[in-house]
Amino acid sequence: MKVLEVRFHPHTKKGGPPVAIARVLCEQEKAIVEPIEVTSRRLQPFDTDALMRKLAFLIESAKPRLYEGLTTLRSDFWSFSEVAGPAAPRGDAG
Repeated sequence: MKVLEVRFHPHTKKGGPPVAIARVLCEQEKAIVEPIEVTSRRLQPFDTDALMRKLAFLIESAKPRLYEGLTTLRSDFWSFSEVAGPAAPRGDAG
């Protein structure tokens, strides 16, 4: 499973640092979104709920090749970067 960090660029990619707003766990056509808590001040003047709805739209638009669609998206406001995935569950050694 590949994991993408979703970064929103409130002032476009040229105008300031991005804000990580979620992680998307990609497995073929299936996506699990894990929101990252962000203070609304960092996203002003944008609304967090509206951004999450837009993210859901971007994910749906990227199907059927979810990972490729998101990582190749051309946008001044959104970027998707692969990050280390969740830790694999450990088996019982006993």
